[in-house]
Amino acid sequence: MPQHVFREYDVRGLTATELTPGFAEALGRGFGRYLLERDPAAQAIVLGRDHRTSSPELARGFARGVREQGIDVIAIGVVPTPLTYFAANTLPVDGLCMITGSHNPPEYNGFKVGIGKSTMAGPEVQALKKHVLAQPGPQKRRGREAEYDIITPYLHFVTQTLGKSARKLKVVVDPGNGTGAIIAPRQKVRAEGADLGVAFDGDSDRLGAVDENGQILWGDQILLLFARDVLEDHPGATIVSEVKCSQTLYDDIEKRGGRAIMWKAGHSLIKAKMKEEGALLAGEMSGHLFFRHRYYGFDDGIYSAARLLELVARKDVPFSQLLGDVPRTFSSPEIRKDFPDDKKFAAVEKAKEKLRKHGRTIEVDGVRVIVPGGWGLIRASNTQPLLVLRYESESEAGLRELQKLVEGVVEEVRRELSA
Repeated sequence: MPQHVFREYDVRGLTATELTPGFAEALGRGFGRYLLERDPAAQAIVLGRDHRTSSPELARGFARGVREQGIDVIAIGVVPTPLTYFAANTLPVDGLCMITGSHNPPEYNGFKVGIGKSTMAGPEVQALKKHVLAQPGPQKRRGREAEYDIITPYLHFVTQTLGKSARKLKVVVDPGNGTGAIIAPRQKVRAEGADLGVAFDGDSDRLGAVDENGQILWGDQILLLFARDVLEDHPGATIVSEVKCSQTLYDDIEKRGGRAIMWKAGHSLIKAKMKEEGALLAGEMSGHLFFRHRYYGFDDGIYSAARLLELVARKDVPFSQLLGDVPRTFSSPEIRKDFPDDKKFAAVEKAKEKLRKHGRTIEVDGVRVIVPGGWGLIRASNTQPLLVLRYESESEAGLRELQKLVEGVVEEVRRELSA
């Protein structure tokens, strides 16, 4: 049985050789037993899947394994990932599984599993692996399986909880070839004279947006708009984001009386921190946005898009002007440098030592060095053999200096580690 498929946030691999129906059944057995150990009174889980050709067979295998452990399965069929989370929060279930390859190529698939209402990450995934490898035997009672339509109650909830639109909007929507495909709606928004465009990734747990001029709004910019909205309703609210996000986001939250927390990148880690801190809102550069303000606290691109439309419709200015008062900065995209898996974390430790000489550092996830007028970041990817870099400055010259500093440190560390 392949063990490397148990990743930081989920179980993911190739369907031809790794995530086979037999593996899915073994995973279901291990998950069912782990669930019962954590919650002896557990009775049922919700199971959703994406539209990949491998997903139906994997779902059948996983359900068989779970039912062997005496756990009932409520199957909600083909749904975006957030609807599985919605089901876990609104149905009488004790765990969840979403079978999805998300943004990975078609030869891949994956399992996002959780106990209670939240997905597993880190140590929990490794504990699940131990239960799967132990291959527990069947229970005396075999669980049952039933189908359930979650789409109707989800749509009812979203439409009933949003405020009445103050004005009609013309919107361009890209329904799911990846949030990176936001490039396509840029031209369509301009051609149609639309007020904005929105796009979703493969399983609709992330949101991308463009304004009426076709300009992309990145995840931290969208989060800034939502933060202002939440702080109007709840002054002093806590808002969580991650180390790759713009300093303008954190400054704006604090300027408006909010409590801004910078945390580790990774949607499961952000979600856990949000719960720990009692935050009403959280988000990432990648477009994962989490509302506990009027919602359940999980990442839902569809709900986030609805909230964005609600926000824009309430304003009497174009979408592009909503961030007009945010100080202009110059920033890089997320830059990925290949680095061996077995050396990437050691590289970050060496980078910390070097960057501490240049300014104050924030070390919650890699190292973010603060210099006059800007910052630079080096962190190790949790899922790939990469170092992730980003920089931001008040000037173009400052950005070039930060790039020179950060990339110079990476190459210096690479030589020292023979990587």
